[in-house]
Amino acid sequence: MLSRIFRRTSHHPFPSNLLHSHHLPPLLQPPPPPTTHLSNPPPITAFFPSLPIPFSFSSSSAHNPTTNLRGDADLQSDAEGDDNGDDIDSQRISHQLDDEMLRDVTTVITSLADFSTDAAGAKRRLENCGVVPVPELVAEVLSRLRNDWGPAFTFFLWAGNGNHHGYSHSVREYHSMIAILAKMRRFDTAWTLVGEMKRSSLVTPQTLLILIRRYAAIHDVAKAINTFYALKRFGFSLSVEDFHGLLSALCRYKNVSDAEHLLLCNEKAFPFETKSFNIILNGWCSVLVYLREAKRFWKDMDRKGIAKDVVSYGSMISCYSKAGNLKDVLKLFDRMKEDGVLPDRKVYNAVIFALAKHNCMDEAKKLLKTMEEKGVSPNAVTFNSLIRPLCKARRIDDARLLFDEMWQRGISPSIRTFHSFFDVLRTQEEVFQLLDRMKQTRCRPVIDTYIMLIRKLCRWRQHESVFKLWDDMSENGLLPDRSAYIVLIHGLFLNGKVGRSFQIL
Repeated sequence: MLSRIFRRTSHHPFPSNLLHSHHLPPLLQPPPPPTTHLSNPPPITAFFPSLPIPFSFSSSSAHNPTTNLRGDADLQSDAEGDDNGDDIDSQRISHQLDDEMLRDVTTVITSLADFSTDAAGAKRRLENCGVVPVPELVAEVLSRLRNDWGPAFTFFLWAGNGNHHGYSHSVREYHSMIAILAKMRRFDTAWTLVGEMKRSSLVTPQTLLILIRRYAAIHDVAKAINTFYALKRFGFSLSVEDFHGLLSALCRYKNVSDAEHLLLCNEKAFPFETKSFNIILNGWCSVLVYLREAKRFWKDMDRKGIAKDVVSYGSMISCYSKAGNLKDVLKLFDRMKEDGVLPDRKVYNAVIFALAKHNCMDEAKKLLKTMEEKGVSPNAVTFNSLIRPLCKARRIDDARLLFDEMWQRGISPSIRTFHSFFDVLRTQEEVFQLLDRMKQTRCRPVIDTYIMLIRKLCRWRQHESVFKLWDDMSENGLLPDRSAYIVLIHGLFLNGKVGRSFQIL
């Protein structure tokens, strides 16, 4: 049945009017806009054993730190208390694969390596590769091919063609493939897979949430809303949890104004509650960081009688922190305690970051101690809140000591911890040293890691090292996405390497 998908991708599994923006269900028509810990962790000196004081970075003001393509705000987000997870389709599923499984994964990836230029040959190699699909292998291959929908879908069809005794796609594999297709805007094909799932009674509300998120990502709010409404077509009720999922998806991808309109016009269907308003408030505060709109919405919550909880205060404090308003951060922090709302870790992290960013390091460390005395354990985000401002201020030794303290406490550094130090590296040798040590700590680099380092090396005109990084990215199971190609090609072009740019394309 799956083999017929390519011939049916122009048809949807439910009435097509659900996919047209002018057919919004009356219920949802918006009103006019209102005005892992490691045992025996090594000390920080292990990361740069050849350097006399672990980090020999210069504090020269001429150095301009590098950030990733998505902007410095994204790298700072968890240091400022944003503990939100990644989107469904951008999460990398982590498996403990044995050597044989890893060899099978490599065999499949190698078979599909030339898919863009020789699709027929890639399919033949896949058919004759001798690999037997199992759930863990399928999940890992789809994860590695998540930025290349053609070979991913070819592999998906091959694994589920019914010729492999004992294997059939589960909900997890369907969701992975639907996420890949929707991310690459192959919505017709994604909907066809949803139809296949429906015939096998595998569709869940999460299935449609994947599509809702991808429509929200391309700012097609109408289709996101219609996909939510389509839950009824699949036999599901429109629950408040699903409505929250829709609001969260819209806000995550900066459609906050639309999400607010949607919330306000659905009071009868989904009575107002704190959680719904917190989703919108977080959109204004943490996603867009529009302080004026955040303050307006904060007052609207008071006017409508919406009770504010620790999440509400956390969002607003985070917004003030990101906007650099330390006075307002501390004022709201005190008001919060006066109102009897106990700060949680996210609130403490945001206040610590605001203090550290304003060079009030002693006060930030005192708050860290107070936080622990109140029974709130610090995490990697807490230490990032201190380490990143120190790195930006070129206080590398102080940042190194905090990094060392993380290890002593058994707190593993996060991606953003390493990104903070990558920002202040001065030589290509340091880049590769820290990258190697990063891998040794089981904190695997992500696409954004390579993007920021490729941009840095392009600025330094270290072109051979740039391609070494590009190869290293593939060796670590990461396929470059659109942002990675843009950074590489733009960097080569600006350095007069037009020929190499065309070779990449």
